[in-house]
Amino acid sequence: MKRSRVTPIVLAITAGLSFVTPALATVNIDYVTVGNAGNAADTQVMNDATSGYGSVSYEYRIAKNETTIGQYAEFLNAVAKTDTHSLYNTDMKNVFIDGISRSGNLGNYI
Repeated sequence: MKRSRVTPIVLAITAGLSFVTPALATVNIDYVTVGNAGNAADTQVMNDATSGYGSVSYEYRIAKNETTIGQYAEFLNAVAKTDTHSLYNTDMKNVFIDGISRSGNLGNYI
């Protein structure tokens, strides 16, 4: 368990996005390493008749805790001024306990 200071660029990359923007802010995220690369898949059959979940061919790191509203808002402010990748969803405003709202115009969202 290691506390890392991660820039929004790293958050974007770990979220599967492939864009690079200047790091305008930093977000503290605690990561844990998920090891045992090449582990066997689970053989349990799920309710939908599927199985074989859980096998991972590589070691990776994942956030130890859920991302907070504040952390995600800070990330959005740093990388989504134009929101080219649709990182903001209008449901974030009301669904997540009066969570994240967006104002401004394209190219200048906050």
